[in-house]
Amino acid sequence: MRKALLALALLLVLVPVAQADSIMPGFGSVPTGWVTDRYQPASFSNVGVYEGRTDVLGIGISSNDRLAGRAAAFQSTFYNTQGMQYALTGGAGAFLTADLFIPELWADGAYGAVRTDIWGVLSDATDARSGYPIIGFTNYGGDARYRYWDYMGDGGWTNVSTPVGYDAWTNFGILFTGSSVVYSINGT
Repeated sequence: MRKALLALALLLVLVPVAQADSIMPGFGSVPTGWVTDRYQPASFSNVGVYEGRTDVLGIGISSNDRLAGRAAAFQSTFYNTQGMQYALTGGAGAFLTADLFIPELWADGAYGAVRTDIWGVLSDATDARSGYPIIGFTNYGGDARYRYWDYMGDGGWTNVSTPVGYDAWTNFGILFTGSSVVYSINGT
C-alpha cells in the first residue's frame, strides 16, 4: 500500500493580500467531517507523529482499488483519483495550505507512480462550480515535479521549475484573491 502523508502547515506565509485567513482544517480529528471525494482511499487517518510533525494525515491507496478491482459503478479512470473532502467556506483572502512529506523514493517513477495534490473548489454567486485550483507533486509520466492546474487558462497542468525537495516537508498553498488564485510552494 502506498501512502501519501500530509500535515497541517504551521508556518507564517507571506501572501500578496492585506489579510489571508487559513481555512484548512486541522487533522487532529480525522476522519470526522471528511467525506469521500470520487473514491474512498484504502486508509485515511491521523497517524500521529511522523517526521517530526504531529497530527499527520496518512492517506493509503491500495492496489486492490485499481480500476479492474473496483465495483462496476466505479469502472472509470475518473475514480483513479481517490481521496476525501472537507466542506469549507471562505472568500477573498481565504488560504488553503498543507505540507507534504516527499520521500526520496518518489523521485523515480519506476518505484511506482505517485500523484498527490491539495484541491480547492470555487463556486460563483449562484453556487455553481467555477473552478478547481489544484497544486501538488507527481512523478507520473515523466520526471518528478511540482505542478498546478490552470483552471482559468487552458485547463491543463503547468509544471513548476522549483526543484523537488526530498526527504523533507513541502508546503503547498492556494490563496483566493477574490478574482483569481495564487499558488505557492514553501511560501513563494
